[in-house]
Amino acid sequence: MRIHSFLPVLLVGLLGSACVRRARTEIVYIDTGAPPTVVQPIAQPVGAQPIVAGSVPSQAGAYVLVGYDDASNGYHGDTMTQAVLPMLCLRASRLADPGGLPPPAATPGGSLRSHWSGAEIALTEPMAGQALTSREVADAHCASRFGAGWRMAEFHDGGPGSGYDFWAYAVAGDFEASRFWVSISDQPANPWNSGRAMTWRTLARR
Repeated sequence: MRIHSFLPVLLVGLLGSACVRRARTEIVYIDTGAPPTVVQPIAQPVGAQPIVAGSVPSQAGAYVLVGYDDASNGYHGDTMTQAVLPMLCLRASRLADPGGLPPPAATPGGSLRSHWSGAEIALTEPMAGQALTSREVADAHCASRFGAGWRMAEFHDGGPGSGYDFWAYAVAGDFEASRFWVSISDQPANPWNSGRAMTWRTLARR
């Protein structure tokens, strides 16, 4: 077959077509040390799906209350987005209430705190907040890290009328090591719309 006879046509087609360069968002990580060589299996409640590739199960396999504390600011953000912190990811799994959790309580503004979310949560590796340039980028990173159905956790994920915190089942990540990035849908306190973004921490565990 004579291939060289097609080259002029091919070159004309390539030169005549528009070339669009798309910006690429890069997630910035820090070295947190070598992962453990032996990972103990995590006991999963009914309905939960195991996390596989690269999980860091410190403090995992527990029910944790994650949320807002005195350092958090859901209106203007509390942490410069140059900071390097884990991101809280969530999968709405409709897990049954495990029982034995403290009862929910309402804030003066009417938000329901300490509510059981029915969700699985996990923490990513630490990353610069400024790398999370949109909610879509953040959600996509959670999905690529933990699988389909995972997204960045949000201020109101405790359920209807909830806010500030929620109980969930922790499946991967060290929830007592540091603060972490959490999104909020109705305020400009996210890494993609503010130079300072809201962070949460672990408030309790069971």
